[in-house]
Amino acid sequence: MTENEKLDLILSELYEMKGDIREVKDDVQTLTSDVQTLKSEMQTLKSDVQTLKSDVQTLKSEMQTLKSDVQTLKSDVQTLKSEIQDIWVQIHGTQTDVQGMKAEITGMQTHLRNIDARLDRIENIVGRNYTLTEEFYVSQKETNVEVQAEFRIIHGTLDMHARQISHTTSILKDYRIS
Repeated sequence: MTENEKLDLILSELYEMKGDIREVKDDVQTLTSDVQTLKSEMQTLKSDVQTLKSDVQTLKSEMQTLKSDVQTLKSDVQTLKSEIQDIWVQIHGTQTDVQGMKAEITGMQTHLRNIDARLDRIENIVGRNYTLTEEFYVSQKETNVEVQAEFRIIHGTLDMHARQISHTTSILKDYRIS
């Protein structure tokens, strides 16, 4: 082989090496770009993990808030139960008071009837003793009529109160919780 041929061979090998070096250089640039992409994706992944951690902390906080709200609701339900029980005790006490008032009113009505009957007897006696004096009779009769009128007013008032108590008792029974 001649010198020229050797030089041509070396030159051709150099061109071939130059092509290989370009391929390696391109591969290195591709690898460098891939490494940059990988770094960027790792950074994004780190950011996503931080966001996830923050979301988990937020969820934990919200769970604590919900837990606290449930405890508050439980406490409110217990308070409500206690208040309802107190209302039942008050209703029972009111019913007992109403029964006592009814008994008192019945006793007063009986007493007023007895007084009314007594006044009728007194009026009859006064009528029989009319001979004492006409003036005394007239005066006594007017007094008896006035007293009877007063007792009838009292009797009517007691009847009105008895009806009101009966009405109130029926309203209380309507609101009774089964």
